[in-house]
Amino acid sequence: MQISPVIFTRRHYDLRTDETRSGIQTSNFSKIKLDEVTKKVLRGSVSILLLVFCNQIYILSRNYFASYFGEGAVSSLHYSGTLTSVIFSLIFAVFFTVLISDLSTLFSTEKKIKARNLFLNTLSALLFLLIPVTVVFLAFGREVLSLVYLRGNFDQSGIDMTLKPFFWDALSLLTFVLYIIPTALFLAKKEYKLMTKIGSVTYLSGILVNYLLSSWFGFYAISMATFITTGVYGILLLIYSEKIIGSYNAQVKKIILMFICGAATFFIISFLKEKFILSLTYGLTDLLIIVSLSSMITLLIYVTLTSLFKVNYSNQIIKTFLKR
Repeated sequence: MQISPVIFTRRHYDLRTDETRSGIQTSNFSKIKLDEVTKKVLRGSVSILLLVFCNQIYILSRNYFASYFGEGAVSSLHYSGTLTSVIFSLIFAVFFTVLISDLSTLFSTEKKIKARNLFLNTLSALLFLLIPVTVVFLAFGREVLSLVYLRGNFDQSGIDMTLKPFFWDALSLLTFVLYIIPTALFLAKKEYKLMTKIGSVTYLSGILVNYLLSSWFGFYAISMATFITTGVYGILLLIYSEKIIGSYNAQVKKIILMFICGAATFFIISFLKEKFILSLTYGLTDLLIIVSLSSMITLLIYVTLTSLFKVNYSNQIIKTFLKR
């Protein structure tokens, strides 16, 4: 039986066509490439992932080292940090997200001066708000902790134990602002690599600081290490942020004056407390009155001092909220 040459040729051609089509499909699949925008996003994500990883290891090291100090150490750190973490969460939710969005918009439209002013004003306003809060926590830490925790099995000895790390956690309110606001600036400007380099080295070094200070002073020094680590991280970010927004020496002087006013307020309120608050045994109502009155007196002293030194941001903050 003979095969028609025409039929054979057509069948052979069809087979080759199928092979050719299959080869084209395979070739197209193997040559899929990511565009530059996608690559940039992935590189930024990996960079941020490394920073978050180092941060989580650092946080884990706190409880790891605290676990060597016996019963109550980890709990005291937890109870102490819970009060300040509430303020951290408020700052993150209210200021951080909005600040990133506004800064990104300003940088994308080449409005560098407005971005610079927004960054510096937000940093200064937050510090202005948190300095008197920190003073109240430092001067009336025992009363604040007693008001929140002194009930049930949490007795006065627990307050005494929690008070040790609470002193440093209160100070960390200020260093938190020093690094969280520049973090928003770096993210808005997409300086992921630089921020990751600074943060990763700082957090990994913080693990060593955790170990050394806790071995020298005890479990509460872990909170001391947090204050130091976040402070160093914040200062480094502020230094490198000059590359983004330029020099801001005048604003630094204002911030230093605010800190001086805060320190003076602390000494004045501590003196008043020693003179007029003698007993340490109070009921819940008494504690609430003491904390409320002391907070108002502290704020009054602080606002007066900042007004004298011309670093009072009260009017600007009030006007900003009224406009919104």
